Amino acid sequence: MNDPVDDAWKLCTWEGNRRSQIRYGLSLTLRQRMQAVEEMADLARHFEQLHKQGKFISASRNPVTLRKL
Repeated sequence: MNDPVDDAWKLCTWEGNRRSQIRYGLSLTLRQRMQAVEEMADLARHFEQLHKQGKFISASRNPVTLRKL
């Protein structure tokens, strides 16, 4: 018998999360998948515009430094 707590913890790994996302994606209808792709494209365009305006700086160009406690 599956323990619900063990099943929930499986989602907390990289592999478990990836499998969960794949299962979710496969459960979507074609219309829902197309809508998700359009929304991701809109978000990418938004980030590109912010980057051009200088309001969005990539982490590789501005690494975060950790301060000592």
